[in-house]
Amino acid sequence: MPEYKLRKNILAHFFARTAIVIVLVVLLASIFFYYFELHNFKQDISVDFRVNTADLFRQRNHLSTETDIQPIELYLKNRIQVDRDIQKLTVYDESLKPLCSEVRPGFPASRFLEANRDKFPFSRPVQDIVVEIVKFQGKTYLWFGGPVRNISDNIIGYAEAIKEVDPATIANFRHRRLLSIAAGVFFVLLLAVSLFPLFVRAYRELRENEKLLLASNLATIKYLGDAIALRDSDTSLHNFRVTLYAIAMGEELKLSPKEMRTLIKGAFLHDVGKIGIKDNILLKSGTLTEKEFDVMKTHVELGKEIVSKDPWFRDALDVIHYHHEKFDGQGYPNGMQKDEIPLNARIFAIVDVFDALTSDRPYRSAYRLEKAQEVMKEGAGTHFDPELLDVFLKISPELYRDIAHLDKDVLERLLKEKVEYYFL
Repeated sequence: MPEYKLRKNILAHFFARTAIVIVLVVLLASIFFYYFELHNFKQDISVDFRVNTADLFRQRNHLSTETDIQPIELYLKNRIQVDRDIQKLTVYDESLKPLCSEVRPGFPASRFLEANRDKFPFSRPVQDIVVEIVKFQGKTYLWFGGPVRNISDNIIGYAEAIKEVDPATIANFRHRRLLSIAAGVFFVLLLAVSLFPLFVRAYRELRENEKLLLASNLATIKYLGDAIALRDSDTSLHNFRVTLYAIAMGEELKLSPKEMRTLIKGAFLHDVGKIGIKDNILLKSGTLTEKEFDVMKTHVELGKEIVSKDPWFRDALDVIHYHHEKFDGQGYPNGMQKDEIPLNARIFAIVDVFDALTSDRPYRSAYRLEKAQEVMKEGAGTHFDPELLDVFLKISPELYRDIAHLDKDVLERLLKEKVEYYFL
């Protein structure tokens, strides 16, 4: 029987997922504080801009006459001289027509504008101060502009400035940014460390409750399977073997864990409907009459009625209801054919017949492996899906050797291990 890897510790998965969440939260916090500090930096610049323009424009009602322009030009020249970091100052009227401008000697204003035209503060309508951080010729500049307002808070024009950022300012900004990020990360980690034990405890309790519920459902499957096995003495070990065969087949086909769980439930409960068949038919040692066989065939419908009432068992219906369909459409209850038949039902039809052939029956002895394989090959394309049959025949010698002759205790232990692997 193919070996299987032990499932990784569920709690380890939980720790890993929680660690990933914490890392993501820390990353998001870092991004948030970075942009928070950048916003504060720009706000400081905006405040400075308002302070420097307030005295000049507060008492004005417009910027349209030469008498208005002269003091503004003088102001710009003084600002350029006083603030050595300012490279360009420009004042615009209400229609954004340049009124006057001062450029520090040596500053390539035209090349700066050409290289950063997309960041021009007035490339779009503005109602407040716009601040852009621009890299140009190895230096960092602040390019900001905004409306200037008079004492009545009316916009009477616009002002623009390009200011070189000195290394001390950049260093201060980076220092503040790192401190903010570090503080944010520290408090996120502190919160995570504080809450993590609570999460672990809650997770463990949830898993324990889930295991108890699952154990209850699995016990129900076993009791139902055992009930029909006790009634049908010819196949008392049949459920264990066919379920193990089906699991091996599913693993060979690389079915997903969810598909495997569905297959396991269906395989163990495949004949649950036989509970409703009367003993004189179910336990008859001879050949069934046509009428009796019609009654026997109703066990798939009875099985469907039994399990369809519980949502947890409902996905087992693919096997319970359709495992007697045949690939050529000659089976029952619906006469389905080929891919119309659910995959799990096609898988189970193969392992069910294999176990029947390799097990002792009142009317015959168990077939040897080679004989059983020959009989099954004759059913390729009629009874069985030929592609699935080829897959099964490749692993059948190993299954015959490892499972076919085991006693109940060993079979039950092997199946329990597999069920725990796929369900717990």
